[in-house]
Amino acid sequence: MSERRLSFASARRLFVAGSSRVGVRAFLTAKTDEAPSSARDRLRASYFPDSAAYGIVDLDRLRGAIEPRREKLSRILSSSAGDDAVSTLRDLDRAVETLRLFRFCFFSASIAGDASSVHLRLGFIAERR
Repeated sequence: MSERRLSFASARRLFVAGSSRVGVRAFLTAKTDEAPSSARDRLRASYFPDSAAYGIVDLDRLRGAIEPRREKLSRILSSSAGDDAVSTLRDLDRAVETLRLFRFCFFSASIAGDASSVHLRLGFIAERR
């Protein structure tokens, strides 16, 4: 089994992790219609006001990062799963197309005031600009 490295960076109140420095840099420098901090601040206030921890994935930016690399990604995925490249590319294209239904993916954690429970959530937000 080959060793995989994790690259990450933080800028403009964003933390980005990925498998390559080039990919992380590309994600941080990608142009979007909405400033990342305004989208994050709005989502935090609307959906996670009491969360102790939360994370948001901008699915438009993720899709934009995947699309130019789709053939390479499908080769990596098919070799690690033992599937044929054509089926894997078709499945990847379907997954990327499904991302168009949503704007953000999130996870959050809330802790009860008496620390008796932790509530974890994972979901998608279909909100559009």
